Amino acid sequence: MAPIAARAIFCGQWLFGLGTDSGNDLTTAFTRQVASTRFSPPRIGSKTVRRADLLTHLERMRHATLALVTGSAGYGKTTLLAQWRERCVKAGADVAWLSLSADEADYAAFCATLFMAMQRVGLRAEPELLFEDANPAGIDALVAMLVDGVLDLSKDIYVFIDDYHFVDAPPVHRFMQKLLDQAPGTLHVVIASRVAPPLALSRLRMTNQLAELDSTALPFGMAETRSFVEENLGTGCRSSML
Repeated sequence: MAPIAARAIFCGQWLFGLGTDSGNDLTTAFTRQVASTRFSPPRIGSKTVRRADLLTHLERMRHATLALVTGSAGYGKTTLLAQWRERCVKAGADVAWLSLSADEADYAAFCATLFMAMQRVGLRAEPELLFEDANPAGIDALVAMLVDGVLDLSKDIYVFIDDYHFVDAPPVHRFMQKLLDQAPGTLHVVIASRVAPPLALSRLRMTNQLAELDSTALPFGMAETRSFVEENLGTGCRSSML
């Protein structure tokens, strides 16, 4: 039997069809719709505390290939990413956002949804992409296509990936590693995760291309705690109570 090829189409939904090398389609395995809210950050409420110090750190590292924010649930990772995204937009950068879920735990789903997010900010990719098995050749081909697409864009692009801890497929980590290793200077990836992803980051760290914020940096400082209390409990709370 001829080898089976997988094809995905990105157009607000993605299709995963099975066919042979002869081009004769056998069947369509499934069609998956992706909610548009997955490509937008949560709204920043008027009482949300601005993480001024952390945003200043990210601003200093705006050039970095990767900004990695790690911490347990409730540490404000998503809120920080949303605030940083807002700043990037105001600075004129192209910004793509992707909120992951358990649905993107495997390689094909992750790559399809990532390309969909980036197409929303102008990434040009073939309307039909060949997804081979998640082997080195297939990963190299997808990374090359993405990098070429980024190089065609006229501005820096920031790709925000929230809840990366949902990823549990080794090929996804290999894809991201290859992407970070080959990323052009105009591509900046921002990842939030409850756990540190299994990525080799020493080269990025040594070349000052990595911004890192972990659970030791994410808790509120005194000024932020005071702001949170005043915004949510009223100004009647005395500072001595903090």
